[in-house]
Amino acid sequence: GGEPHRLARRGLGRTFQIVSPFKNMTVRQNMLAVQTDDGRSREEKRERVGEILEFLEIDHIADNEARGMSGGQQKLLELGRVLMLDPELVMLDEPAAGVNPALEERIMDHIHELNDEGTTFVVIEHDMHVMKTLADTVSVFDSGRHIAQGDFEEVSQDEAVREAYLGGTTAEDDEVPV
Repeated sequence: GGEPHRLARRGLGRTFQIVSPFKNMTVRQNMLAVQTDDGRSREEKRERVGEILEFLEIDHIADNEARGMSGGQQKLLELGRVLMLDPELVMLDEPAAGVNPALEERIMDHIHELNDEGTTFVVIEHDMHVMKTLADTVSVFDSGRHIAQGDFEEVSQDEAVREAYLGGTTAEDDEVPV
């Protein structure tokens, strides 16, 4: 079925555009709250939490309440919670939305590193800079209809994409904003 725990068991994790950590719990407790069915002991799970917090560079706030985190740190925590499932495929919904530029760059670096290690990412994103930085293949939808697919350069020059996002501008030197 499509229940979240069954999808997680099959290797699929996802984040949401609007993050919702347990605000009264610490960052570490938020990570430990993830239900994993992998047979890890409590000690092994705590060890994995430590590794992920260190990898995401938020280990220095591990014992702080999640309510005090910045928006970007909350995005990192949400990614960390997903990583507790050791997913093969992660769906990210606007991973950089509302994040300051320095943290956005860190999030992108972590995604690249995880991708290099074998995790596949499907990213829903409206920010063209993020797409140009992250995507190997870009698919463009307009009102739910698939209109283009290819690498970033191909898609950004596609006439249907230009029509949908720029209102049909025809000047040769216009580009999709990045």
